[in-house]
Amino acid sequence: MDNAPEIPGEGVGYLKIRVSTAGDVIPVEGAVVYIRSLGAGEDDRLMFSLRTDEDGATRTAALPAPTVPAEGAAPDEEPVRIYGVEIKKDGYRPLEYAGVPIYAGITSLIEAELLPESEDENYSDFPPRAELVPSSPRPGLFGGERG
Repeated sequence: MDNAPEIPGEGVGYLKIRVSTAGDVIPVEGAVVYIRSLGAGEDDRLMFSLRTDEDGATRTAALPAPTVPAEGAAPDEEPVRIYGVEIKKDGYRPLEYAGVPIYAGITSLIEAELLPESEDENYSDFPPRAELVPSSPRPGLFGGERG
């Protein structure tokens, strides 16, 4: 049982990251994942430093997420907190994502593909690829119904 004091308007959202290479075929073990809080009125603060396992997955991170819209938000605006994610592994190009939305009570999944470093390659020819996969659809973001 969690004995943490409840903060009005504050809940918990979840984020899990899977990292692979070679067209999403080979899991990347030992990649370091940094999750930082971002957003208005907040410092860029490190929330988690995780490492991927043999399946290329991190453990699920529990992150603060609002349960009520921010003051001054539109009436139909979803309460959300924004995070940044950085993924690093020796021998691969680092990936960085700003603006990862986290909603209270929802587990989000980032599936990221790392590309090997090469002195002969032009980085702009191979943009990093990642996909934010919602565990349940959210109106306005993913076009589905509330789950």
